[in-house]
Amino acid sequence: MSIDAKLIGKRIKEVRNLRKMPQMVLAEKSDICDSYLSYIECGRKKPSLEVIVKIAKALDTSVDSLLEGNQNFDTGTYEREIAEKLSDCSPYEKRIIFEMMDYLKESIRQNRPLITKETNKV
Repeated sequence: MSIDAKLIGKRIKEVRNLRKMPQMVLAEKSDICDSYLSYIECGRKKPSLEVIVKIAKALDTSVDSLLEGNQNFDTGTYEREIAEKLSDCSPYEKRIIFEMMDYLKESIRQNRPLITKETNKV
């Protein structure tokens, strides 16, 4: 398997932005220089496997999600984000949201052909 530096950099940046984590914070948590992280995200430097592992840990994601783009299998991330979004909701708002989630889940399952198998995204 060859490592596409631009693609890995793009995925790292996407996950970092999803986590609302500044580049400097990720660099510090990964124990790498922030300029090196910038080069990685731009695809100008190819990170070693050791660096990819450090970055994945700092981003609380899998190495696979960075190498292969299987971010969708990182369900813990979605669960944490859902919990965070619900944290400031009233019980009434939570009940409405959960009812809507049931409706959306059923709708998604009925329209499954709209989701591609390659990316598992709409």
